[in-house]
Amino acid sequence: MICDEIQKLMDYGLQNDLIQPEDRYVVQNQYMEIFQLNDWQTSGDASSKTEIDAILQPLIDYACAQHLIPDTSASRDLFDTRLMGVLTPMPREVMASFRKHYAVSPEAATSWYYAFSQNLNYVRRGRIAKDLKWTYASEYGTLDITINRSQGHCRSKICQGICISQVPAVSGKCRVCRQLETTGKAESASGFAANSGRTVAAAILTLWLLPRALHCVQRKAYSNEDRCGSV
Repeated sequence: MICDEIQKLMDYGLQNDLIQPEDRYVVQNQYMEIFQLNDWQTSGDASSKTEIDAILQPLIDYACAQHLIPDTSASRDLFDTRLMGVLTPMPREVMASFRKHYAVSPEAATSWYYAFSQNLNYVRRGRIAKDLKWTYASEYGTLDITINRSQGHCRSKICQGICISQVPAVSGKCRVCRQLETTGKAESASGFAANSGRTVAAAILTLWLLPRALHCVQRKAYSNEDRCGSV
């Protein structure tokens, strides 16, 4: 049953501290609206899936089979982002958590944010695992080389497709821009992107804190190198 698959996603959110037990019925009602469900029935079986890709896949397949979304790569990506947007904390909560970890150290803040982005599937672990990576010892130092094999299509085309959609953009601007914080219509593919605004907004509003944290991490690394070199 589709309710069982939705429950697995909600359980994932609880296990990764994206939502709290008090949020359960609000989140459940949002998913019922997305999947156009009038009744909620689950078998009560415990979820054995832990990877987010495995949890999202049957939900996306169901949406395609029920013609809730077109069965295209772009629509699937936008739809799973919409599903994760329901689990995403408010930007103020994300920023508060970032500052809390930053008070410990810049390294703690950036490590937390990266793990948080992975749990939200904003950083897609399953796709990154497909990349080819190796190092090369050059005359300038060790180079990290990566070949991105995770995308079968150009993501800039997805963005372009959203921007030129027949659905009016917010304030006449691209829905992928910061105007995403004002959500749009949910009936279209570009609407899915608008409804995932909380996911993107959480990233945008936190990213302004990252440069300072990264600068502190980098400065500390350089400082250690200087000390080692002066010995």
